[in-house]
Amino acid sequence: MQRDNQIVSHIIGINALVWIFTLVMESQGIPLNLYGGMFYAISPLFQPWQPLTHMFMHGGFMHIAFNMYALYLFGSILERVWGWRRFLFFYMSAGLGAALIHQIATGVEAYMLFDSVYPAEGWREIYIPVVGASGAVMGVVVAFGLLFPNTRLQLLFPPIPIAAKYLVLIVIAFDAFFVIRGIDDGIAHWAHLGGAATGFLMVKMWSLNRDAFY
Repeated sequence: MQRDNQIVSHIIGINALVWIFTLVMESQGIPLNLYGGMFYAISPLFQPWQPLTHMFMHGGFMHIAFNMYALYLFGSILERVWGWRRFLFFYMSAGLGAALIHQIATGVEAYMLFDSVYPAEGWREIYIPVVGASGAVMGVVVAFGLLFPNTRLQLLFPPIPIAAKYLVLIVIAFDAFFVIRGIDDGIAHWAHLGGAATGFLMVKMWSLNRDAFY
């Protein structure tokens, strides 16, 4: 008998192993994020596998811990509902959708900076890799909010209960605020929004064809 959350467990395990391996290699002077992280498409450091591999690369401990906790919390339930094949397809699609939106946003931002009084900032944009499963996880969170909108969740900070649909709105509003204000905090907010949008569209399309991927 197969476990209900086998794919979620495997994804978490792969991410953990890659993170540990990255730390080991960095201690030897080999920065794997320069190979597995995703650079802008016109950067000489860009490689065709990066839109996929960046989803399994992370920065600090809190980065991977938060992503994997959210994936386990919401993804385990979605996998039980959808089955592992459909969930895996959804997860990877959300991550690739996040990568696409991030690429487009980076291109627009770099172009605007090249045409401004700060052209050097444009070059900086295309030489900064993005890493993390946050875009894919955002898709998972949005899907959970759409399928179980009134489920009560307990926040960690602050420790109060909140309906899933409101949590999704708050998280999206947070990312949108940083994008609109143009605040550079080192977080790929466009990737988050891209993953959220991809997750939203996929759930809506599947709701129109309930036989798809079953």
